[in-house]
Amino acid sequence: MTRNKYEIGDLVVYGTNGLCTIEGVEMMSFGAGLPENPYYVLRPDSNSESTVYVPINNEKLVGKLRKLLTEDEINEAIAYCKDTEFVWDNDRRYRNERFRQILAGGVHRDVLCMIRCIYERKHALAIDGKKLPTTDNNILKQAEKLVNEEFSYVLKITPNEVGEYIKSRLEID
Repeated sequence: MTRNKYEIGDLVVYGTNGLCTIEGVEMMSFGAGLPENPYYVLRPDSNSESTVYVPINNEKLVGKLRKLLTEDEINEAIAYCKDTEFVWDNDRRYRNERFRQILAGGVHRDVLCMIRCIYERKHALAIDGKKLPTTDNNILKQAEKLVNEEFSYVLKITPNEVGEYIKSRLEID
């Protein structure tokens, strides 16, 4: 039995890189005179030209790796967000920093709650004939990309259908 938590071929989510396949484990050194250490070699599904190396001995970075959610876990996370208050902060700089921390944290429930909050704000602004600020819209796109990749794979729907799936479960227009 291997001491590695993940196996070659596993499909995982890694931080803001999204869906990745573990292509291997390699001994590597990233500096002259430094010892070699084992690294997971990840291939992001959204960019087959990219390679991500995660040092197996670095708990913080390995902690950003996780197995895909199940359909039940996805629906539980959406239900959690439906019942959780996530307050829109009017201070744009504070809100932007908070949203970026949520994205970097990669906790699916927090990301979903943030998405719900931005959807609701976007809807309220649209009623008044206004648009979401560019920074918030960019955060929404990043969050949707992370969620869409995983959810579409697990739920066997297209990435374009994920937003409607979430909105219908949250009962948002």
